[in-house]
Amino acid sequence: MQVQTEGGFAAIPGLTRPIVLDSDTLPPQEAQEMRQLVTAAHFFDLPAQQPLPQRGADYRRYTITIDDADKHHSVQFTEPVTDAHLRDLLAFALRHKSRP
Repeated sequence: MQVQTEGGFAAIPGLTRPIVLDSDTLPPQEAQEMRQLVTAAHFFDLPAQQPLPQRGADYRRYTITIDDADKHHSVQFTEPVTDAHLRDLLAFALRHKSRP
C-alpha cells in the first residue's frame, strides 16, 4: 500500500514523502490488520475518485494505491474523509508514517 498526500493549508510541495507499507515486511499482526482494513473498505470496488466536498478550499488530498497479486487500484479522496472504512485505512497508514 502506498499513500500520497498533497495540498492542504500551507502545504509545501515536495516535502511530503509517500507512505509505503508492504504486508511482507510488516509484523504479522499489522499485516493482517492492513488486509482486514482493505477488505472492510471494499477497496478494489471503490471508484478511483471519491466525491469532492461541496465547498471550501485547501483540502488535503490523499491517493491510496494498493497492489495485491494481480490487482492494482488507486483511490483519490480529500478531507474530510466521509467513508469510515477508508478513513480507518488512512489512519492505519498514517500511524506508520515515521517508519522507514
